[in-house]
Amino acid sequence: MNSKRGIVYAPEHGSLRLDVHYPPAGRQALSTYLYFHSGGLTMGARDEPAIIALAEALTARGVVMISAGYRLYPQAAFPDYVRDAARAAAWVMANRKAYALPGKVFLGGSSAGGYLSMMLCFARQYLSEVGLSPEDFSGFLLDAGQPTTHFEVMARRGDDPRRVMVDDAAPLYYVRDAGPRRPMLLICAERDIPGRVAQNRLLLHTLEAFGADPSQMWLLFMPGCEHVCYLNPENQLAFAAYTGVCASFLTGECEADAYETTWDSALAPLRTTMTT
Repeated sequence: MNSKRGIVYAPEHGSLRLDVHYPPAGRQALSTYLYFHSGGLTMGARDEPAIIALAEALTARGVVMISAGYRLYPQAAFPDYVRDAARAAAWVMANRKAYALPGKVFLGGSSAGGYLSMMLCFARQYLSEVGLSPEDFSGFLLDAGQPTTHFEVMARRGDDPRRVMVDDAAPLYYVRDAGPRRPMLLICAERDIPGRVAQNRLLLHTLEAFGADPSQMWLLFMPGCEHVCYLNPENQLAFAAYTGVCASFLTGECEADAYETTWDSALAPLRTTMTT
């Protein structure tokens, strides 16, 4: 893996940086993946060891992975971090030629990063502020994101974070049509945070109610896993299964109608371990 690190993507906020990770020499770059880290909007970093491991796994399969930092509580408040994510997306789209980025650009992230990606996908005003729209992207990889109002947003308001709320800080609030009509992979752990699986199912059902194509949307469960534990490379089988699924989606290694078969094969070793 070859990397360019610490690139400032929003000069008005000098601490906002991203890292660009390229496939190793001799490996064709097939797609670009802008990734936002987890951490509940209060912690996490673009360059923590688990993200470097994820980048190594994906770049080996032909993905240029861009890991972007964003402002966190208490230095930020809603919707500062959503706007930071939009600025990172604008940097990627504006610098494809300068940084040799493949034209197929996917947006995604894990947990809090999945929430930010959902906000960019459905709350169109944030990308619009930087001259973009969700349709400018080739697809969305939404890993363990919260489609209702994020629990930390509610906690900072003084609300009980266990509540389920859909307001202007909820991606689900903005689902009012079938858009963006791009391939969308949602991933949850089989034993995820209480309510997370049901909320992701609700997001898909709501999109379907507005006419979104169900053949372009998938909700995948990581067998036997807890919330984003598969991002830890020490969980070798889960990490290999997760990165295999993500790589196939991001690179288009197979046709859309064969994704589920491919993913079933990737998850098979994990399922076998659970039953032995």
